[in-house]
Amino acid sequence: MKPDNAIAVQPTSTFAREDRAMKQRLAKLKLAISVAMVFTMALSATAQRRGKDEVVVSSNYQNPEQLALKAWYPANQSAIVTLHAGASNQVFLGSLSQPGTIVFDGSNVWVEHVASGGNFVDKLRASDNQYLGSYYVGGSTAPSGFDGVNIIAPDHGNTGKVYFVRAADGNVASCSTGVATLDSVAFDGQYVWVSSNAGNVVKLSFNNATRACNTVCTSANQGSRLYDLVSDGNGYTWATAIDTNQVIEFNGSCGVNSTVSAPGPVGIVFDGTYLWTANDTGSSISQISDNGAGGGSLVSTTNLNYSPWLIAYDGANIWTTGPTPGMVSKMSASNPTPTLTYYQACNSASSFPLSLAFDGANMWVGCEGVNQLGKM
Repeated sequence: MKPDNAIAVQPTSTFAREDRAMKQRLAKLKLAISVAMVFTMALSATAQRRGKDEVVVSSNYQNPEQLALKAWYPANQSAIVTLHAGASNQVFLGSLSQPGTIVFDGSNVWVEHVASGGNFVDKLRASDNQYLGSYYVGGSTAPSGFDGVNIIAPDHGNTGKVYFVRAADGNVASCSTGVATLDSVAFDGQYVWVSSNAGNVVKLSFNNATRACNTVCTSANQGSRLYDLVSDGNGYTWATAIDTNQVIEFNGSCGVNSTVSAPGPVGIVFDGTYLWTANDTGSSISQISDNGAGGGSLVSTTNLNYSPWLIAYDGANIWTTGPTPGMVSKMSASNPTPTLTYYQACNSASSFPLSLAFDGANMWVGCEGVNQLGKM
């Protein structure tokens, strides 16, 4: 029997309990989103501020830019479709001449600058396109790699030299490889690898204190022009051999470990799991497995509507350049049946785009035909 002074309490309805639970879940979700945003923004900022003297030496690593990118990339897809080129969009053009190749050092973009009597490399701040300086490197050189301290520019002429431009202050040093008509470079975390149209790869050791280098080994002639290079972080370096329709895997002693067939490959990139090649004569992109000592094998082929030249990875997508039609393509690296998106580089069919470089937020393209940079 209920006492006379008892107060009746209305039972909480099912709706009220669900409403309160929903509010609690929403509050937790908002908190989780806020924490994630702060964390990933901090990662991105750290990537942009990374010290120029940092050298990453690891096996199968991902750099800070890649880690930060994977966290926030989907929210920034819409920003990539816009191309910017020309002085009116704050990209410095006063000294740009045939900017075919581009390299990103973690903060700045370094651009090829063709000049009479020897080339320069131009330095632009990636965040706001501010021109920071030009540095004479000599020869027919073009920046194509970064070792954590130096922008590396091989001479495409007959000197056989590789130039090292210290990113912090522009100090320039050069090394002789003994092989002419050099093409591209790759840094494996300790050594610099150089490819040549003469058919060899050269492995160099560069001393930043003395600004001098030594040749560690030189490969046998592969009977083909060797164009692009990439290190897989596991002790192997891969090179494209356009004349023999191969991708060649070199071990640490400059010996051939394995080969994979690809139709006229030029550019090559590694996404942490797979190798991707831009196949000039095949008008396609090859996806290749990387099994280290076990070699590699063809995984898939994606056809393009042009003959691609160079290739880049932004943490989610594979990009290629098509010089003749003045086009750039983009496709998902994770989709087994990817949809290709095409862009007119620098808004011109005469742009003749060559190199690509990703700065953690935008993809840059060197539009050699119109003396401009595209920023996507």
